[in-house]
Amino acid sequence: MTDTTTAHPEPLARAAAAPLTGGDRAVCGDDRVRTVACIKQALTGHPVCAGDPDGFAWAFMTDGTAWRLDHCGKVDASRIAEARTAVRRAATRICTRPDPDNAAWTEAVIGLSEALRYLVKADPDTVEEIMSGPSRVLAMEIPRALVTPGDFLHAFGVRLHVRDTGVRTDRDEATWWADVLGVTDADRRCTYREPWTISLALGPALWDTVTVERRIPCLPA
Repeated sequence: MTDTTTAHPEPLARAAAAPLTGGDRAVCGDDRVRTVACIKQALTGHPVCAGDPDGFAWAFMTDGTAWRLDHCGKVDASRIAEARTAVRRAATRICTRPDPDNAAWTEAVIGLSEALRYLVKADPDTVEEIMSGPSRVLAMEIPRALVTPGDFLHAFGVRLHVRDTGVRTDRDEATWWADVLGVTDADRRCTYREPWTISLALGPALWDTVTVERRIPCLPA
């Protein structure tokens, strides 16, 4: 069984020295992953590029943001096929014989978490395809660092929809973070009405156990 105290919490690699072009997925300066629309030199008068005295190249993203190219890194897409296979294998094990006390079931949950987190970053269209079919929702207790986009996280006495998650390193300290939003109107009244970010030092996040509801795709073996 995978040791969750040492498992890599965010299996997302940047492609070494790979150039960015339109359509690529890129890790931006805020540690979020976005899709590149185009690469341009600094644009005079652009609200983001304004004041750039050195004429850096900028990556313009499909969400309307722009980031200095030297602050971005291309997401390694070489493991997409491997991750699809891992999702299929893990989801089949989880759905067919739910047993939280079984080591193989726990390992499948960990494998599914890592594969889905990678695919959300590297190829979100694949995740949409996988999740478009039949599925079942299972409640489970997992280390906080294994929370996955799409989960419903139980925290602060409410249910939170996890929109994105990751691990950032600042001053050599790794921090787990998740962007969340209350699931119901009541949940939002108890927390924030708009999306917000919760975070925790990575060490505690690796062993801190939380309850989530996760939609598991019912895929053929």
